[in-house]
Amino acid sequence: MSRTTAKEDETSGDLGRVEKVLGLEFRDTIIGGYIFGLPRDSKPLVGVEYFISEAAFNECLDASNRGAQRMVDHEGWLDPEQGFAEFEMSQMAINPLTRKASEFQFDFHPCGHPHEFEPPTWIDQVNNFITPVARVTSPDRSTCIEISPNTALCPVPLDGRTGRRPTDSEKVRRSATLKIFVHPPTTAQDLTRRSRELANSFLFELSTRNRTHFALRPKLSRLVPKQSYGPMNYNVRFPRSVVPDNVSALFSMPMSISARGNTTLSFLYYYQVLEHYFPTIHKREAIKKIRRIIRSLDFNEGEDQSILKILNSAERTKGESDGDQLRALLEYCVSEEKLKQFFTLQGDAHFGSKGPIQGGVRPILTKGKDLPPLHSQVASRVYQIRNRIVHAKDDSRFEESKVLLPLSQEAMALRPDVDLVRLLATEVICNGR
Repeated sequence: MSRTTAKEDETSGDLGRVEKVLGLEFRDTIIGGYIFGLPRDSKPLVGVEYFISEAAFNECLDASNRGAQRMVDHEGWLDPEQGFAEFEMSQMAINPLTRKASEFQFDFHPCGHPHEFEPPTWIDQVNNFITPVARVTSPDRSTCIEISPNTALCPVPLDGRTGRRPTDSEKVRRSATLKIFVHPPTTAQDLTRRSRELANSFLFELSTRNRTHFALRPKLSRLVPKQSYGPMNYNVRFPRSVVPDNVSALFSMPMSISARGNTTLSFLYYYQVLEHYFPTIHKREAIKKIRRIIRSLDFNEGEDQSILKILNSAERTKGESDGDQLRALLEYCVSEEKLKQFFTLQGDAHFGSKGPIQGGVRPILTKGKDLPPLHSQVASRVYQIRNRIVHAKDDSRFEESKVLLPLSQEAMALRPDVDLVRLLATEVICNGR
């Protein structure tokens, strides 16, 4: 093997290791460093690019050689050998840590961890930007929690369109990340658990005590992409569907939050649309049952027994559960053909017995003998997912149907179920009047 070939293989191997620890793909080499981008299968965000300086590249390579790895549920990384975790964050409101930095006091003490920045702020002289710095230390000084500018392993996207080379100011852009330092070093599994608990607890108190609102950034690359079921209609018409104001507001909300990847909240908004129509269908079902009794050949309004049949029917209808009302609503408003078309296009991978949504949520089976009615299967699944999202009972009796957390792996795979309940909401709005 020639010296040139050996060098190229070594460079290729280094790039692969850095790609893995960053969760990005190599794009190009430029003066002073490298351009990386999101994986090509992460459309439509494929145009986002990152500049990695040569020094940052070497830092990432060293971390990779130590066994540093990307987090599974969040954007960030773990370095078990050094007992260090770093979470990328989203700032949810105006940050008092930046606006009133001099008024904050931080509960930190001398420790053995490497800290690059000191509270309360770091000022980026090149970009004229202020990044908050906050650090607190545990009483035994073994653990530190810090908000400060990002390290090389959590790079900031370039501010510009794809293909434009970054300016010098863009190359040094920084953003606040949350860092956890623990001692002694630990395993990746233990570091994941401990750092997540500390991060969530710290951000909770920042929000409630200090009115500073940050949120950990979920790994959006694990979201199941939204699919289109059926052709788009290009005929724009004067509206024929009568949509109440509150239903319209609920139906439009998931579109506003979809870019943030909050599938559980999207699911609940569409479910609330369905709930809006429960009373309407409930009354229709009650009237239909009572009419059936009245039209019966053995009905006699002069006999108490016949009148009691009406009363008993009304009581049974009144006591129907939400699950029963949902099933009746779908049977009335959604055609079986529409459901079959949806599941044919979707396939069995997600809704089958081996799909990603478990925890007491029943699959939907469309092939086989002696299957339950399709409307009943759909109603059961939608209602069970709804319960897993809204019921956060800390009880061993609910071990098999734990709460479906927004940043869990199941939530990231929930998109086909969101598409299903959106279809149901659409059909109910059009046919539930």
